[in-house]
Amino acid sequence: MASGIVAVYGGRFHPFHKGHKAVYDGLANKFGDSKVFIATSDKTGPGSPFTFKEKRAMMLLAGVPGHAIKQEISPYKPENTLSTVSKDTAVLFAVGQKDMAENPRFKPGLKKDGTATYYQNLDDWLASGKKLEPFEKHGYLITIPSVKFTVLGKPADSATQLRARYQTLDDKQRKEFLTDLFGAYDEVIQQVFDTRLTEGDMTAD
Repeated sequence: MASGIVAVYGGRFHPFHKGHKAVYDGLANKFGDSKVFIATSDKTGPGSPFTFKEKRAMMLLAGVPGHAIKQEISPYKPENTLSTVSKDTAVLFAVGQKDMAENPRFKPGLKKDGTATYYQNLDDWLASGKKLEPFEKHGYLITIPSVKFTVLGKPADSATQLRARYQTLDDKQRKEFLTDLFGAYDEVIQQVFDTRLTEGDMTAD
């Protein structure tokens, strides 16, 4: 049985935005900001233009505390994050509705030998009367509803859409866009957006 809990919010975050920040804030309010971490990788490529360092800067600008931001090879195998907590800690993974539905790794059930798979739905697990187990045995899934928000008055549905829209703006509009996206403006982050968001970055992520 686990003696503590941490929550990990993993994702690609290309870019991080105020919808993501709202998810982080909700988790921090529920579990405490010292128990909630954002995990993301340094992987770049088509549809993933930003480095970990750049994404971290965006998160800091949006108001995420530095201690909560973790670099991982895989956000859903957060070895760096979990190496900092006690081995008797339970880990909760905050997963978006789309990923929960489409990613086969998030299909809790039983292995061939009848034992439970690593990822289990938190609500179902607790409803069955079971106690949370340490992270080496299980990870528990929390489904995060999509957070609807607007940027400069227009609905923002995806990171791909945000990247594409940014390219259509002039310099003044880009400053306003970033200020709305993060709640604050930073010239260096605008330079990152201007440099990274080329036509080759418009593929879906």
